[in-house]
Amino acid sequence: MVGKGFTETDNKLINLSMIADEPIKIRGVRLINKSVYSGESLKGQKHGKGILRWSDGSTYEGFW
Repeated sequence: MVGKGFTETDNKLINLSMIADEPIKIRGVRLINKSVYSGESLKGQKHGKGILRWSDGSTYEGFW
């Protein structure tokens, strides 16, 4: 999941969520497809409540 297109801060947050036993709050992580995710993450995946904003301006707000 961590790869080209992520910033150093994005990588650290995603890595932290991969080892956490409980969801952590992530604010504004830019994903490889240029969308931005803000919300909870667990084991490196979107988990719980969050917002995903795509580069075309569309959004999804809800639970993962």
